[in-house]
Parts: sequence; structure tokens; C-alpha cells
Amino acid sequence: MLQKHEIIKELTWNGKVDASTITVEVDDGVVTLAGTVGSFLERVEAEMVIRNMKGVKDVQNEIKINPLELTRYPSDEEMQERIMKILSWDGGINEMKLDTSVENGIVLLEGTVDAFWKRSYVEYKISGILGVRGIVNKIAIAPKEQRSDENIAKRIMDAIYKKKLASPGDIDLKVKDGVLEFRGEVEDWNTWWRIYNLASSMQGVVEIIDSIRVSI
Repeated sequence: MLQKHEIIKELTWNGKVDASTITVEVDDGVVTLAGTVGSFLERVEAEMVIRNMKGVKDVQNEIKINPLELTRYPSDEEMQERIMKILSWDGGINEMKLDTSVENGIVLLEGTVDAFWKRSYVEYKISGILGVRGIVNKIAIAPKEQRSDENIAKRIMDAIYKKKLASPGDIDLKVKDGVLEFRGEVEDWNTWWRIYNLASSMQGVVEIIDSIRVSI
């Protein structure tokens, strides 16, 4: 059975996370993280560290952002300028189709990208900016290539079986208007992540509803 001290040790060993200000609770494989960290990126990293541990069924991330003490803290306007510079320097993102705003350190992302994976990629790119306390991602997907729901489902399931991520009957996938709905069970979070990453990179996908369970 997953133990609290094992989780704390895992966080402590990770050089990207300051575990001294994070609290941990465990209930039947569900881990709740609370406390504070210095950046939004550190909050994300703490969750990913725990999700990769054997025995973890789910992670409830309640960590708050408490930025490091600085003589001068970036204003919302300065953060927004920094965000647009970062996005404009990335050749895979058309920043002209994105609209960003910042209020009290909370970033609102709107606009469109041409692939589902780019929505989370944009969020990741700006998560490490000093001063970001949270991100509200409302970016819509406008696929550059239209595919039928049947084609999307077949390509994804064929790839899952080819990579031996699941056996027939383990995963059920329904696709309607580019929206994927997964159900089923996988053996660990690494398998779940590989399936999710595979699906999110498929052209034509506009949303993923994930109901896959992780078995212990």
C-alpha cells in the first residue's frame, strides 16, 4: 500500500520541487497535495512526480502559488509582454491567433490553435514565467486537416495496439465531431500518459474526455 512517507521522499528527491512547503495526504491510492510552492511550473512538476509513482490512482492538486519574495514583482502588463514574446519566438505557435490577458497573476488564454496538443503546449510554455499564479486555458481547436470520426478512432486504436499499450477490450473509444471519449483501465500512469499523448497528437482531435482508470 502506498505510504505517505514514500511520497514525501519522492518530492524531496526531485530537484525541481521544494517539498518543504508541501503537505501530503493519502487515501486508498488517491494523493492530495496542498501547501505552497514558488511558481505555477513547480506546482505542475509536483503533481507529475507523484503521478509517476507506483500505486497512485489519482492526484488532487490543491497546492497554492506563493511567489518568492522579491524587491520588485512583475506587473500584469510585464507578464503579458513576456508571454507574447515567448510565444512569438516559438515557430510551432501562431501567436497572432492567440489572445492573452493577465489579472492579478492569473493568465487567461483564448484564441485558436490548429492541433489539440498545442493547447496544453502553450500552457506549459508560459507556466514557468515569474509571477504566474494560475492559467485559465480557453483556447479552441481549429484543425488544419479534417478527418472523419471513424478515421480518427481507427488510427488511435491501431496505434495503441501496435505499441502494446492495451489489449482489445481494455479500452473503449468513441469519437463524435472530433471529441474523443475514452473509457477502460490501464496498469499504470505511464501507460495512461502515452495513450493520452498519442491521442492528443492526432490531427482532427478537438477535445478529449478521459475516463480511463489506473489499476493498482
